[in-house]
This record gives sequence, structure tokens and C-alpha cells, in this order.
Amino acid sequence: MKPSSDDTLFLPRGRAARAARSGAGWTLPPHLQEQLPRRLRNVAFLYSGAYFLSGLLPDLVTGRTTEFFANPARWIPTLASILGGVAVALLAASPRISWRAKMHLGLVFEVMGSYGIGGVMYAWAEQYRDTPIVFFAIGPSWGAMCMLVYSIVVPAPPGRALLAMIASASAPPVLIGYSLNQAGLTHIFTPETFFLTHIFPYMICVALAYASARIMVTLAADVSRA
Repeated sequence: MKPSSDDTLFLPRGRAARAARSGAGWTLPPHLQEQLPRRLRNVAFLYSGAYFLSGLLPDLVTGRTTEFFANPARWIPTLASILGGVAVALLAASPRISWRAKMHLGLVFEVMGSYGIGGVMYAWAEQYRDTPIVFFAIGPSWGAMCMLVYSIVVPAPPGRALLAMIASASAPPVLIGYSLNQAGLTHIFTPETFFLTHIFPYMICVALAYASARIMVTLAADVSRA
């Protein structure tokens, strides 16, 4: 039988997988390329809004703005993170930027966003010099939650997404270690307990986020193939 104009061709899974690669590495299915700017814009605005509600609004409502702005370790990361999210959202909406550039911008934003969150959460070790036990109770931070949400909402090739996740997950242990060192509290952790408390949980988060990102891209590729 001769194929009609209404016939739909299906690529075998192996050929489709090879076709999904380009000279620059992995690509994304066409419909994800189209959705990526909108998803990145929404996530960036959500990040800025959540940061404002949790990091700035309580001080504005309670009248502690003077105290807030008196501490550069609090207001500089907070304002930089809020404005950074807005800037990424505006760039994501620009028609002059390619989807690939926006994808890489989003991955950089994921990493910088984690460091922005950690900069506020962990820059206060000096305040707990008399009760350093609090550092044993700190679980995965807001940065871990943002990493998981980002991996599901904003598409990216799994390999590049994994690199961004690892860099994002480095924020809490790096910033906690720096804060403890500045406060002279590094003695409260042995290397083993620091690993189990502030590194291993984020390794689990990276595994979960990577699995989520891979599933989302694979499902999108199946939809495109179908």
C-alpha cells in the first residue's frame, strides 16, 4: 500500500534517541523547547515571591526593617535573590534569546538561587555560639525543595541538569562550613557527622531530583515520538 498524506511516521526508539542528539549534545523535544521560557519565567517569579514572603515581609510587618537592614549578611542575599529572580523572569520572556540560552540561564539560576537561600539561612552561626547543638537539627534547607521543584517544572537535558543539581546541593555544606569556621565552631563536628548531617541528605535530594528530571524529559520524548 502506498502511504497517504494522512499517514504518521513513527521512529523506532533507538533512532529517536539518536535523533534527539545534536552536535552540541542533548536537545529537548520541540514542545518542551516552546514551554521552557514560560516555565522558567514562572519558576523565577515564584522564587522571588517566596523569598519576599519568607525573608522580607515578616520584618516589614513587624516593624523590624531597621534591624533587618543593619545586618548586611541578611539584606544583601535577600534583595539580591529577589531581584535576581525577577531579572531571570524578564530574560526568560525575551524573544531575542534562544531557548538554549534560556535553558543554561535557568541552570545557572538554580545554582545561584541555592546559594542565595543558603546565604541567609546559614550566615548566623555567631548567634548560636552558646547553643551550637542547633546545627545538628538543621535538615535539608529550602534550597533542596527548590531544587526538586525546578527539576520537575523546568526541562533540561538530564546530564546538564545533574551538574546543576550537584552544584546547587553544594551550597548548604559549603556555607555552613564557612559560617562555622567564621564563628570558631568547627570543633562541634567530626568529618563523619558533618557528612551525615549536611552532605548525605543533599546527595539523596540530588538523586531524587535527577530521577524526576529524567522521567519528565523521557515522558516528553515519548509524547513527541507518539
